[in-house]
Amino acid sequence: MTADSHPSEDVLEQYCLGTLPAAEREHVDEHTRSCAPCRDRLRETERYVRTMRAALAQARAPRPFWLRRPMVLWAG
Repeated sequence: MTADSHPSEDVLEQYCLGTLPAAEREHVDEHTRSCAPCRDRLRETERYVRTMRAALAQARAPRPFWLRRPMVLWAG
């Protein structure tokens, strides 16, 4: 990302996940302070990351025992 460019979706996602290198993170911080459209994109990306993390946590949560076993349905 150059000094005058907007961060890509990948960069914003890495920023939200905390995997962006420090120098790039500082640039995104500085850029989003002065660029309202990128600030909005960053908020949207943060919501997406929170939603995906919540979905992953829910998927990993233990399920009730009756949902862990296959159900057998008898037709008469």
